[in-house]
Amino acid sequence: MKSNSFPGIAMTILISCLSFGALIAQPASPSGKKWQQVNELSDNFNSFDSGKWQKGHPYWTGRSPSQFNNNNLSWQNGNLRLKGTLRNANRQGDFIWTACLTSKAKSFKKGMYAEARIKNADMAIVSSFWMQGNYSEIDVIENWGEVKANNWRHLDYTMEMNTHYYPRPCGWPCDKKTPKHATNPRNIGNSAEYAVYGVWWVDSRNIRWYRDGVQVASVTLPYDFNEDMYMFFDMEAFTWGPGLPTNGDMNNGNKNTAYYDWVKTYRLVNDSSGGGSLAALKGNNNKHVSSENAVNPMNCNRNNIGAWEKFEISVIGSINGNDIVTLKGNNEKYISSENGVKPITCNRTNVGNWEKFELIHHGNQIYSLKGNNGKYISSENGSRAMTCNRSSIGNQEKFTIQYGLSKAIHTSISTGFDMYPNPTLGKQVTIDLGEYSGVSNLFIYDIQGKEIINKEFDGSQYQINKDIIPSKGLYLIKVKNTEGEFVQKLIH
Repeated sequence: MKSNSFPGIAMTILISCLSFGALIAQPASPSGKKWQQVNELSDNFNSFDSGKWQKGHPYWTGRSPSQFNNNNLSWQNGNLRLKGTLRNANRQGDFIWTACLTSKAKSFKKGMYAEARIKNADMAIVSSFWMQGNYSEIDVIENWGEVKANNWRHLDYTMEMNTHYYPRPCGWPCDKKTPKHATNPRNIGNSAEYAVYGVWWVDSRNIRWYRDGVQVASVTLPYDFNEDMYMFFDMEAFTWGPGLPTNGDMNNGNKNTAYYDWVKTYRLVNDSSGGGSLAALKGNNNKHVSSENAVNPMNCNRNNIGAWEKFEISVIGSINGNDIVTLKGNNEKYISSENGVKPITCNRTNVGNWEKFELIHHGNQIYSLKGNNGKYISSENGSRAMTCNRSSIGNQEKFTIQYGLSKAIHTSISTGFDMYPNPTLGKQVTIDLGEYSGVSNLFIYDIQGKEIINKEFDGSQYQINKDIIPSKGLYLIKVKNTEGEFVQKLIH
């Protein structure tokens, strides 16, 4: 390995513990659970693995005017490649060849989370990632790479998602669907760059979709999704609005190929390690919420994470596609909204309506908490005791939640360093060690493990100039000092 890359041992540990796929999009696991990779639905696509996948579709030949052709499947340079090519130059009948890859069995199950890194073909054809059983279907993406008709141009930079429900004996004619749409950041085209697309089949009625670590859509179904499903990667041609690819596009190797870099799938299992069940909440003032150990009303004014700043967040239900959660302090008492009448406290022994909160995800680990009175918790910017009486969500009603803290009480930087803004939003990034100032080494690595920066600094903060990081994407930021080595992700 070259000298400007991660040392072999460090890279092995980082990949085995986190994996780049998990870093990008994997949701935080519920309290007492952890994500475990499902090997039969995970692949780096270095070559065709006949133990996991089958070429083509087990019971469908493709969407007219296209048909699946196994010759349009290939594995090159660590990518699964699907091509859309010209079958009949006269464009009569099914004149397009496309491709499909299917899991060997119906291995995608309720509760699982799956994500894939994909770059669409640059033509008027849909590149897809989806799951299906006998009567239910989850479409992670059905994304257009290019649009021919001007009034459909927005589909060129839109993540298209859906579910379908078509129970027997009626079948497809009785299809009930829940289409969802999300505009890509910066209106970036689906064929312009790779993105990580994910879906969490939370339970029978709830589905959540993700793009590059941000939840972009959710649905609460009026019917049950319980059956196991196949996983598919395919290309399909549609005859409606956006148009069809030209003959020239289908003969152009720079436009006719969709790239699937990898797929990773996870199931939830019990976490017997005792870690990963605690979280810290940070307000927009960059201070942490404290339970005050139930002695006083809670506030958001702590610089560091200690015992009182750690909470066990447990999912006990769902509503509107969001989790219903409880928050327990280190004193084993629950946070109460006090129904908005008084400042909130952490002193309840049992869970009632006032101890239940709707957890609303804004993306990038930022959440709001709504009490049973329909009001939101406010940090009060750290100047006053916290309340649950705000009618709308502003900056003071948004919290960054840092999951995965140890149950042990730490007084060192082992709880991690602060880094903001993240994503960078084109701005300078600050590394903040808080009270643990001193000589530290800063390392920045790209997603391939190549070292971008190796810098020593002295003090509690270091600013990363926005021009130092070369391009958009995911980076790993490592800080090393006398307290140890600590890694976080940075989306640029």
